[in-house]
Amino acid sequence: TASGTPLPAGIGDTGQATISDLNSTDPQTPNPGADVPVLTVGDAGTVAEGQPARFEIALSKPVDAATTLTFTVRHGSTDANDIGTPTVTIAGQPVAVTVNADGSYSVPVAAGTTDGIVVSVPTVDDGVFEGNETFELVGTLTGATASGTPLPAGIGDTGQATISDLNGTEPDNPSAGADVPVLTVGDAGTVAEGQPARFEIALSKPVDAATTLTFTVRHGSTDADDIGTPTVTIAGQPVAVTVNADGSYSVPVAAGTTDGIVVSVPTVDDGVFEGNETFELVGTLTGATASGTPLPAGIGDTGQATISDLNST
Repeated sequence: TASGTPLPAGIGDTGQATISDLNSTDPQTPNPGADVPVLTVGDAGTVAEGQPARFEIALSKPVDAATTLTFTVRHGSTDANDIGTPTVTIAGQPVAVTVNADGSYSVPVAAGTTDGIVVSVPTVDDGVFEGNETFELVGTLTGATASGTPLPAGIGDTGQATISDLNGTEPDNPSAGADVPVLTVGDAGTVAEGQPARFEIALSKPVDAATTLTFTVRHGSTDADDIGTPTVTIAGQPVAVTVNADGSYSVPVAAGTTDGIVVSVPTVDDGVFEGNETFELVGTLTGATASGTPLPAGIGDTGQATISDLNST
């Protein structure tokens, strides 16, 4: 004191302060200094079937402690048979991936990480034409800061990917995994007048949905009086044939079919000597995959037939 008396010991107190790095829940009082990270899952774009879909993941701000990235593959027009088990690298190094009971995946993310997180999802080249199929990668960041504050809910994002089963349009960048079918119409050879010309039709790859085979008889030296109405069997069973307005014919082809399609064209024994006459069967496959992708134009072929009116040798 002024008289020299010492102040007694123990005159003191403590005040508390908390520095908040969280976003404000009150729009009227925002927290401009908040550093809650935003998670971004980049789109993988379009990949050829059989190639991995690569999702790049980033954080807008680092966290001062290790956290956990959990991600899930969400199917659009894909299914579980179209993709494999994802792998993850962070800063170019492989990271162990935990498969969770709910089918999601988790990896640890080191403190301070903001980018360099890559999730690669293998796609399966299954030999079936499926067109374009889509799926998503849904990522979420969870954990706590070094001070023990839990990360806010909702730190997540979704990336898109398309698996393409179509042929590439660039000669220098073909799609090795493309499963666009090739249609083959086998020649019927030479048949005696009055006997059917039998064309065997096949696909190099199956389609994952029902399609339509349309075919036309194209006359060479024959005319309409030389042949009758075609019939069709698939896998040995008769199939209803639709006669179209333009004179062509159509039949449905079940999903998964690759062979066993036979078109029989009757020939007419008209009692007139005509020697050898030729005609063609022109076939085209149209429709769409289960995912709705139209079959590319130009899936077709032509078979040849000769009607012989000569005596056998």
